[in-house]
Amino acid sequence: LHHCSRSWGSVGLGEAPPPALWQLRASTPGSPAAHRFREALSDFQRTLAQLRGNAAIDYTQLGLRFKLQAWEVLFSVAAVQSQLGLWAEATHSLEEAISKGPEGARDDLDIALGQVQVRGR
Repeated sequence: LHHCSRSWGSVGLGEAPPPALWQLRASTPGSPAAHRFREALSDFQRTLAQLRGNAAIDYTQLGLRFKLQAWEVLFSVAAVQSQLGLWAEATHSLEEAISKGPEGARDDLDIALGQVQVRGR
């Protein structure tokens, strides 16, 4: 895919291939990109399991500078599911993220949900 990106630019079609090409590569079974997305999905699902139903894990108590928010992990799960063409699963993940997310994130999550629902038809 990296080679494809360089080739795309060398023929005068811009710096990067269109997003559809990236998605095609990601959704092609057996492709390196699909494998990486499946690994990422597994990592995010493991992270959700480690949250054990909590809304967040506060790492500031350990001297780190962040809190791991369940809704952010769910959004990431939905993004990976979308790349893999798992539209129904991505819809479910976004609906759960909306239910757990703060009011300030709701508009963006609603937009993402709308886009996933359109693509999944």
